[in-house]
Amino acid sequence: MSRRSNRNSRSRRGQRDAFPWAWLVLVVIVLAVIAGGFAWIFKQARDQHVELAENLCPMTGPVAQTSVLIDISDPISRTT
Repeated sequence: MSRRSNRNSRSRRGQRDAFPWAWLVLVVIVLAVIAGGFAWIFKQARDQHVELAENLCPMTGPVAQTSVLIDISDPISRTT
């Protein structure tokens, strides 16, 4: 009976030892994919060079943009 339990404990121990390595490999692969994504985004941003005039404004593109800011941090007063 003890031989059988020793054999089972050894095989279970072998499975436990292999399990963290699989997680380590998976984490390394995920980190490599994330780093590759950031590198690709950085490269794409550097490749989009914008030509600037003397006043540091872009020579092409929109002349003006309209923005609307809604401040919801203060309540609306009764006078409006």
